[in-house]
Amino acid sequence: MDQAAQAMANANIGGDQPARQRHGLRPLAPKIGKNPSGQTVELTSNMAKLSTAANTPIYKYDVNIVVVYKNQDGAEVSIEKSKSTKSGTAHDVDKTLCRTIFDMAMKKLAGFNGQNSFYDLQASMYTLKKIPMESDFSVTLTTGVSTAPNFIRAVFTLKAVATTYQASTNDLRRTATSAPALADKSILEALSLFISGPALANPKVITVGNCVHYYDGTMRGFTPRDYPEGGTFSALGVSKGVKMVEGGVMMNTEMKVTLFHPDNEPLINVMKTLKGFSPNLGLSSQEGINAAKALKGLEFFCNYGDLKGKGNERRIVKALDFGGSARSTTFLVDNKPTSVEAYFQNKYKERLAFPNLMTVIVKGKNGSRVNIPAELLDFCPNQKVTNERMTVKNQQAELIKDAAAGPEKRMQYTQTAANAVGIHSKNVMNFIKVEEPTTLKGIVLNKPTIKFSTPNPVAFDARVPTDFKINGKFVMPAKMDNWEVVFMRNEEVRDFTKRISQAMGQCGMAVQPPVVSFINSGGDLPNLFEKARSSKRQLLMFVFRRSVPLHAQIKSLEQKFDILTQEITLETAEKIFRQPQTLQNIVNKTNMKLGGLNYRIDSTVLNPNILFIGFETSSKGGAGDGPVSIGFAANMMQNHQQFAGGYIYAPQARDTYGSVVGPVLKQILGVVRRNRKDPPQEIIMYFNGVTEGQYGLINEVYSEEIKKTIMAIKADWRPRLMIIATSKAHNERFYQLEKNKAVSNLAPGTVIDHTVVSPVFSEFYLASAVARQGTAKATKYTIIFATNPEANLARIETITNDLCFDHQIVFQPVSLPVPLFIAGRCSQRGAAVLGYNGVFSFRRGENGNVDYDAMNEQYGYSQKNLFGKRFNA
Repeated sequence: MDQAAQAMANANIGGDQPARQRHGLRPLAPKIGKNPSGQTVELTSNMAKLSTAANTPIYKYDVNIVVVYKNQDGAEVSIEKSKSTKSGTAHDVDKTLCRTIFDMAMKKLAGFNGQNSFYDLQASMYTLKKIPMESDFSVTLTTGVSTAPNFIRAVFTLKAVATTYQASTNDLRRTATSAPALADKSILEALSLFISGPALANPKVITVGNCVHYYDGTMRGFTPRDYPEGGTFSALGVSKGVKMVEGGVMMNTEMKVTLFHPDNEPLINVMKTLKGFSPNLGLSSQEGINAAKALKGLEFFCNYGDLKGKGNERRIVKALDFGGSARSTTFLVDNKPTSVEAYFQNKYKERLAFPNLMTVIVKGKNGSRVNIPAELLDFCPNQKVTNERMTVKNQQAELIKDAAAGPEKRMQYTQTAANAVGIHSKNVMNFIKVEEPTTLKGIVLNKPTIKFSTPNPVAFDARVPTDFKINGKFVMPAKMDNWEVVFMRNEEVRDFTKRISQAMGQCGMAVQPPVVSFINSGGDLPNLFEKARSSKRQLLMFVFRRSVPLHAQIKSLEQKFDILTQEITLETAEKIFRQPQTLQNIVNKTNMKLGGLNYRIDSTVLNPNILFIGFETSSKGGAGDGPVSIGFAANMMQNHQQFAGGYIYAPQARDTYGSVVGPVLKQILGVVRRNRKDPPQEIIMYFNGVTEGQYGLINEVYSEEIKKTIMAIKADWRPRLMIIATSKAHNERFYQLEKNKAVSNLAPGTVIDHTVVSPVFSEFYLASAVARQGTAKATKYTIIFATNPEANLARIETITNDLCFDHQIVFQPVSLPVPLFIAGRCSQRGAAVLGYNGVFSFRRGENGNVDYDAMNEQYGYSQKNLFGKRFNA
């Protein structure tokens, strides 16, 4: 095990996790001024300021709802429904029951008429008028609550909370503090709940959480899609968020288009709509496998026994998998083999119409896996369709098209959805006034100067102002004298190797003719790689049809044999003779893979003394505790504008990056020391996809781990350090205002760093790339930690924007600074390699924990010669 791998092991990656500590008590980096330079531009947004009547009290009450049932032994069992710990449909069912009990109980409270109040369907109620009650209010309900045969009673208790929230400027200021954990956001939650009241009370509205509302029906300008196969349907909705920003309390509203499974529909009816359905459908056929893929992981009501036909109170199960038919699947009942068919007929009097159909495997009451006939299950409501469960061709593309609305249409859809679900009011209970969308000034940053081998900078395209073309030769052209091009047998593209070699030479690369070889199938690949390793090939270039599914295998073998690979579809290869840009893109990628540099950015802020590092994870990992593939990238190569990266496997956890920050930084610095004469004087780290709840963790834990790693390398080395959290998982949208009052997409390089940003953190939004489809979404950047705070945001905004131009393969900026962009691709590569090889080969001990040391050693790049090169270009 090399030093880097040993460091990862010492960091306890995948080991026992320490008890969670409270973070966020230390202030983040101090807020600094906005960028004073740049071309100004008029903008509008989806953020509206909220104003409240001065000094209006908001009274909070605790709601406690306990439902008492009789268990199988006749004993009473009490379950608190108002603090439901369940998830999915079960949680929604608990909230519905709480609403029923709340409504029944509050009718018995004298002096309460329900006006100017809101109940969150769990443990909190807010009112604008104090409820006249001298002590806690308690009611016991025995009828009209539940149809469950073992229901006994429900006990409702309402208790006044000692704290009274004053909706004043002073109270609202307490919602944002420089130490995140000290912020009291209770009043923001109350305001949000008041605004959501009509949506939550509307039976035509599908609510996910308390802040995303979908309208179940047709709205003006938007036609939902219905798919007979699978019974799925799309719905237009709107998300809502309330937050404190520089300009005061604001609410954002953003359209959402989502695909849903049918509500309360018998599973058998839906299965009948799937292609290839038959009464004998099973996993031995491709149709059965496809059906299982479309339904696995969904939740269903059990429609048999005492609760048959009794709505939401039926038992809820999740489809873990699919199994044999009810007739062929047996288990022991009183020590006698009994078929699933016979069991349900004998115990529940259910005569199956489809005894030869595959059954649904669910978790039994004692934790075992049991088989339930599909015809005895009904869909639970409000379940989203994931990409993996889509069954109709082009379904995902159609959904993306609907969601990728242009600026004008997006604003229209957002307003339409807000009106339909009921959160459009400009005056909520004569208490909250909602102003018009906020308009503000942004700035457009200058594009950096980009040069190839000639002294003249590139000229940007007049039509797309950030695009450029090659001007001369590559700045650092690579040498390739031992490479191989691989075709499927009888599918060679004539003159492909000749034309691509010519193009490489025209860009300055020193290239010898490649060896050309052919394979018949993926089974030939291991032997091909073995021979390539023996021949010391620099690169294997594969040219296969798009329909040939060998990508995961090729990338897995690249990692195993430590040989660079590049894949080109046969359809793309045929285009290089008539599409110069397609040819150029292939050459750009090859040069970067081999350690070259296509162009340089002449920038005063991207200097050789700064080490830029990005972390991102774009994979969900496996079941339970992981793993996830965490990607990272840095300018650790010979030239300070060359970026390379890798990935590391770690368990799923709230603290995604904590266990890997130190080991990865040590590994990166080791490569930098080999490639550069002097250590960096400044380190700027970007972490993508972190939530505001993790800011304290980054500020207090990550920063200390980084400083500790730096000091371990060189005790007297003190580089400047800045840590930035980035996110696109926000709902703020900005549009450029035209002279005719129309709206358009943000110009690339647009920055927003005032009014709608945090009042206590240094924060800005940047739209670096052209929106080629739909509406541009700016990335949010928050400075979490800085050893040397600056006067304003000008330098870091320029650095971030310039880094978006350093992709080197596409001659245009990307939507994230390149260390994050490459880190994301590395994360995807790690997930693909693991997916091909399988996680479950790495288990150890009786507790079944994944062996992350072995996994990273065998499937990672840290011990490969390719590490430190841009292998995933």
